[in-house]
Amino acid sequence: MGHGHGHHPYLPAHIDLTALAVPDTMALLRPVLPEPPAAICEVGAGLGALAAALAGAGYRVTAVEPDPDSAAAAADRGLDVVNAELRDHQAPGRYEAVLFTRSLHHIEDLPGAIEHALGLLTPSGVLVLEEFARERANEAAARFLYDAIDLLAAAGVASTSQEDDEGRPQPTDPWQRWQHNFVPSGHESPEEAAHRPLHTGTDIVAALRAAGLTVTDEPTIGLWRMVAQRLADTPVANDVARRVRDTEARRLADGSLPALGRFLVARR
Repeated sequence: MGHGHGHHPYLPAHIDLTALAVPDTMALLRPVLPEPPAAICEVGAGLGALAAALAGAGYRVTAVEPDPDSAAAAADRGLDVVNAELRDHQAPGRYEAVLFTRSLHHIEDLPGAIEHALGLLTPSGVLVLEEFARERANEAAARFLYDAIDLLAAAGVASTSQEDDEGRPQPTDPWQRWQHNFVPSGHESPEEAAHRPLHTGTDIVAALRAAGLTVTDEPTIGLWRMVAQRLADTPVANDVARRVRDTEARRLADGSLPALGRFLVARR
């Protein structure tokens, strides 16, 4: 769940961002999910931390995860795991909620994915999504991200580089650096393109509404995940990630940072 699929190229194996974020996500989910033991499908379940928390709360959870290693890790938690792409999971009308946990932006056929998810739902079922909103970024967000990464790298607890993945120099200005790393230029290598989301949060909201759904859109934090992905494999990594998350939440609350995440609830 940073991204639902596979292992992030920078992320040490013992730092599970999903596990760190589970309490926040559960607090968002409780008011919008049906009562246990409702049947729930999580698409892009990653290592299964959120699915395990939902199962622990009494829900009947199916974790859909296309990456074999992540699916195996989720199965090791005792979860019901389907190692497949969403389009290959055939279970019409089975679920009272379908969750996309930072996974829908990776699925190329956005309208098709939404249509398939709706087919998995009962008539009164709900789609729930956690997504990024990188299109809301501004200079303050870029400074927060790169200042945090550079300070943590100087302290020896994070990795950073003066070059991008293609060996080109990184801009020194934070906002230019953000544009370089996150805004498609049309000249990306295949490797760069593979690491970029296919769809923005705005694209996803528009597609949900185009499908005739009523959508609520709650702003949430998202920058801390990008910092955490650079943390080195040290005993303090999880605590550092938690502190960055809490700092971002305070700055979102006081209006000094934009909301780089979205919590979406879509109903027929």
